[in-house]
Amino acid sequence: MRVFETKISESELPVVKKLGLLWNAEMDQLTFNVKPVDIESNYTKRLFVSRHYSVFDPLGFLSPYSIRGKIVLQEIWLEETEWDERLSKDLQTNVKTWLSEMPSLSQVKIDRNMNITENSQIHTFVDTSSEASGAVVYTCTENDNNVNFVISKSWVAPLKSVSIPRLELVGAVFGLQLTQKVCTALKTDMTKVIFWSDSMNVLWWIHGHCRQFKNFVANRIWMIHLETKPQQWRYVPTKQNATDGIISV
Repeated sequence: MRVFETKISESELPVVKKLGLLWNAEMDQLTFNVKPVDIESNYTKRLFVSRHYSVFDPLGFLSPYSIRGKIVLQEIWLEETEWDERLSKDLQTNVKTWLSEMPSLSQVKIDRNMNITENSQIHTFVDTSSEASGAVVYTCTENDNNVNFVISKSWVAPLKSVSIPRLELVGAVFGLQLTQKVCTALKTDMTKVIFWSDSMNVLWWIHGHCRQFKNFVANRIWMIHLETKPQQWRYVPTKQNATDGIISV
């Protein structure tokens, strides 16, 4: 982020806006620029879609909030209402609850500087539920116990019926792809990454051989083996899985 013309007074440093994000130069923190929301009584598909896409969060700081909006959006499309038709009572309740929480997003503050060193490790957590899946990436430096949030992504489960173990495997591959982008941006080798999953099925598949599985599993395990070693994938209890807070809706 570059600021070309900024006037700094003696008593106050600027807050710079960039694509919906605010940078507080004095605190060196990022916050969100959220417009006030009118809690209307007549909720429509057009209203919710407009409000939903007004939240700009490319790094996934707001994933626990935004995934709930994605699930509501999926439910709205399934209802097949017209753009300006009033939603059903259940959907109106979900929309109202989601919109009522939007103003609190401006209270979220993120330190811009991650203080990454040569000794920093990358830790990726993946998790899946019947409604959503997610992945979150952190950097960790053991010497000074420095932990930094890097990025997270979440997505709703497909409408087509897929077993939870398979969804968890798809989530593991997505977490791998997300981590590859992080390693490229931070110029870090993938061998420094530790992946965490609470799925014993996924970990068993990863520690096995592609040829012993059917195509769906074999193809994704091959992708994982191509970029990582099985030893990099470890078990974490569900309650300690950092992604659980993202997809628990």
